[in-house]
Amino acid sequence: MWIPPSITELSEAGVTIKKAKKSPFITNITFKNGVLEIPPIVIDDYFETITRNLIAYEHLDAKNYQEMNVISYILFMDYLISIEKDVSLLEKAGIIVNDIGGSDKEVSELFNNLSKFVNRSGDISAYFEKFNGISKALCEHRDRRWNKLKASLKHNYFNTPWAGISVFAATFIIVLTLLQTIFAGISTF
Repeated sequence: MWIPPSITELSEAGVTIKKAKKSPFITNITFKNGVLEIPPIVIDDYFETITRNLIAYEHLDAKNYQEMNVISYILFMDYLISIEKDVSLLEKAGIIVNDIGGSDKEVSELFNNLSKFVNRSGDISAYFEKFNGISKALCEHRDRRWNKLKASLKHNYFNTPWAGISVFAATFIIVLTLLQTIFAGISTF
């Protein structure tokens, strides 16, 4: 059973998060060539109630784990959404539409709380079968050496736009200084 990293971790590792185009099912999540596509979902006043009812229905009616689409989706999204920054990234990508007017923290807590309604008394690895391949691919992408380095640089040194601007400015000044030194040396001959 593979557990996917959070959206923030994936973003820092270079994964592009995009809204899936015209996907009628919430479980049509794909990951190819560093691009994670997730169908959009609207979080409104009825979302929690409807989702809790669907989770209960799937627990009572599902004959096998392949039919537990909502449970699989909620558990997968629970791992992807750990903090409010994850929700913010998903909103920017157009995947989450927050119509309840609450904060990103409230939406994050909503997904984290919904996963508590899943019956975990049996073998829960069966819930993850639907997204196990995607989770594995996401973990492998994040754990590649280059992506780890990129994530570390982005998280530790380039966590604000000003950091990138200052590196560009410093590089520009060094190049100008180097050019000035070269032209000063040439003019003495």
